[in-house]
Amino acid sequence: MLEKAAIYLDPYFKKKIANKIEMRNFFSKKIIKRYLKPYIFLKIKKRIKYVYDNSQFYNKLFKESNLKPSDIKTYQDISKIPFTTSLDILDSERFFCVPKNKFVKSFKSSGTTGKPKITYLTENDVKEQIQRNKIGLKLIYGINQNDTVRILNPPRYSIFFCTYHALKDIGAKINYLKERLSPEKEYKILKQKNVSAIIGDPFFFYSISSEMSLKYDLADLNVRTVLLGSEPLPESIRKRLEEIWDADVFNVYGINEVGISIAGECEEKNGMHITGTDFYVEVINPKSDKKLEDGTKGELVFTTINKEGMPLIRYRTKDFGYIVPGECKCGFPFERIKIQSRMDDMILIGFAECLYPAEISEAIFSVPSILDYQIILNRDKSMDSLKIIVESTQIDNKKQVSDLIKNALMRVGQIKTAVQDSKNVEIKEIKVVKPKSIYNIGHKKTRIIDNRKIYDCD
Repeated sequence: MLEKAAIYLDPYFKKKIANKIEMRNFFSKKIIKRYLKPYIFLKIKKRIKYVYDNSQFYNKLFKESNLKPSDIKTYQDISKIPFTTSLDILDSERFFCVPKNKFVKSFKSSGTTGKPKITYLTENDVKEQIQRNKIGLKLIYGINQNDTVRILNPPRYSIFFCTYHALKDIGAKINYLKERLSPEKEYKILKQKNVSAIIGDPFFFYSISSEMSLKYDLADLNVRTVLLGSEPLPESIRKRLEEIWDADVFNVYGINEVGISIAGECEEKNGMHITGTDFYVEVINPKSDKKLEDGTKGELVFTTINKEGMPLIRYRTKDFGYIVPGECKCGFPFERIKIQSRMDDMILIGFAECLYPAEISEAIFSVPSILDYQIILNRDKSMDSLKIIVESTQIDNKKQVSDLIKNALMRVGQIKTAVQDSKNVEIKEIKVVKPKSIYNIGHKKTRIIDNRKIYDCD
């Protein structure tokens, strides 16, 4: 009965909301609080029936698992459905739920951790992604027709396409990066165009911000909002960026194959709120495949609720993170997630100490003068050695910078254990170089190069 009553929420969600205050009032309604979860579950059930009827892959998957859509009666039953993996979707056409000629757009993943994956979108899928992006930009981050937004993502990526068209619908002015500019030229554009919001990648933005801050007071500019995605945002970087820009810096999250604008931070900056009417999230133990409680770290798994052309059910992202327990102070009812790293990026050092690049980034970027870094892992007999190359604005104080980097790394528990206790890892060299020495234009840079080839971390 409760689930059937949730159908009445459809008219509510179709109502247009004009601003953040209206949005807060909308989600504080008793009917929304009472029926939101069953409403979302109804939508998930419909999508499961839809893929069973229309997707070659899922029809076969269900039959091989002796499952029918009618077997999914509760949220708990969703765990009966086998996972979909990145290897599965390399053969995209098996997932198509509409004829091929209905697809109007496709996006290729960056292929950071393997063969690129291609996602296909129908006209409805494209409109939905743009609309979702538009709602987030306008209602959560307050971007409107009076803003000028600088986009630092490469034009070939889906995030650029969706953001560009969302901003166009809002009526904001758009200015985007065509090539990396000198600090002088970048500052000139931000000042002349009166840019008020910036969207980009954390490490790229941090690099150009640090360079500009050496010559200019960035707080004098009009930038008030910065949205950073594609990689986890270390708190040390956020803190530094907010200081030098005197602006709010938010973390946002999307996956090419799942969807753009999956989640974003509110003003509390304590986890990214999932767009719960479009995506269902689970966190699982990557070894046992068991679902984990909120607050427990594991692999994020997503089900797309509204996708028409190429929906995904229980898709394993290989992103490592957790669902933040409890309700957010902002009053927004959807779950919050924190992303820590790509599971593919995990490395083992010493006696199998698990280390993620995000943990290293958090430590290294806590040193204010650092613009970027790269770590090279080698093995000498029975000992792992680390060579750390850091770009620094304090090139004349190499010894001091090197000492600060070493102290910061030793605050990472796994490194401290391996170096001091187990004594099977050595920090062999910390090389301080000038800015742009290790920079490349790649959207996602490999910051850890493992030359040992002795561990299988899959």
